[in-house]
Amino acid sequence: RGLGDVYKRQVWAYTKPSEFDEIAHKLDEVAWSSLVSCVIGSEADFDANYDAMLKELEDTGMADAEEMLTDIIKERVALSEE
Repeated sequence: RGLGDVYKRQVWAYTKPSEFDEIAHKLDEVAWSSLVSCVIGSEADFDANYDAMLKELEDTGMADAEEMLTDIIKERVALSEE
C-alpha cells in the first residue's frame, strides 16, 4: 500500500456536495461563537450556554450534515471493498 491508499481514507479529502459544505460552514460559525460563550461565560451559565449551542447546531442542520457524511463514507467503504 502506498500513500495514495492512506489519502483515499481521509474523510476531509472526499468530494462532498456543495449543500454539505454550506451546512458545515454554518455549523462551524455556530460552534466557534458558541464555544467562546461557553469558555468565557460564568461557570453557572455553562450548561445553559452549552445546551443553547446544541440546539442552535441542531436547528442549523447538524443531523442533515451527519447523514450526508455517513452516506459518503458508506459509499467509499463499499467501493473499497470491491
